[in-house]
Amino acid sequence: MVLYELGQLDAAKDELIDALRLAPDDAWSHVVMGDILTRQQDWTSAIRFFSKALDLKPDCPYALNGQPDQAITAFDAAIAAPQNARAPLWESPRASEAGPTPPSRRHSPG
Repeated sequence: MVLYELGQLDAAKDELIDALRLAPDDAWSHVVMGDILTRQQDWTSAIRFFSKALDLKPDCPYALNGQPDQAITAFDAAIAAPQNARAPLWESPRASEAGPTPPSRRHSPG
């Protein structure tokens, strides 16, 4: 992840390939690989990795990148949920299951 945050995308991708060989069912690794491939404008491969992440963890919001139909369905379901069920993801009791906050969504030290 450090390589990713430093912008060393090719090196980060190599590390993720090794990680996925060791843990092919790790949805978060698929999400990060999809993000790297998106940043490298390899759209077809990125969607393949995001789709695999959704197969492994259907409720992973980060895997909805490049998946407009699923994102719209998830959005509609969230809007239709009772008011008390609508907590922001970071306040959800399941937030820790969603994976780490992607670097692009982290708050910088203030």
